[in-house]
Amino acid sequence: MNNPIVVNYVSLKDINGTSNSFTANNSQDLGNNSGWTINTSASQNLYWIGNAGNWSDGNHWSLTSGGTPYGCVPTTADNVFCDVNSFSVGGQTVTIDVPTANCHNMTWTGVANTPTFAGPSSNTLKIYGSLTFVSGMNLTFAGPVNFEAISIGKTITAGEEFQQCSQLCWCRRRMDASGCIDHY
Repeated sequence: MNNPIVVNYVSLKDINGTSNSFTANNSQDLGNNSGWTINTSASQNLYWIGNAGNWSDGNHWSLTSGGTPYGCVPTTADNVFCDVNSFSVGGQTVTIDVPTANCHNMTWTGVANTPTFAGPSSNTLKIYGSLTFVSGMNLTFAGPVNFEAISIGKTITAGEEFQQCSQLCWCRRRMDASGCIDHY
């Protein structure tokens, strides 16, 4: 056996560790891994603050509703909230400005001032838990929304029919032969 391999702050999926000792600290197990010791990072609740902005801007994420900037963006383990303290004026937009944005659960419950959730078709949102949109928001995000949960019991709540959402994608491993969702 060679020297142990230790990595930090990674998301692992479909990785087979052989012929060595592999440890991932403060990391996320996204499924189908073997030969690894994965010490997960703690899940956090992150609240959108400061009106309009880009998903990648850590100054728009807080550990409390209406709180001070946390400085980090959501990971696959983090729950994200847009709520009554997220938008103080109308016409504000949260823009997915990165190729892939991740979160565990996402909820827009309680938002005020009719905010917009946007992003280009070239960007993807991956949700590893549940999603709640509400009728008091606009959805113009043009990219795919992938539901990546590896456990059952997740929910998708739209709040209304969103005609502008281009695609909601469910991982094929979560679908039955007819294409219907079997775990949501």
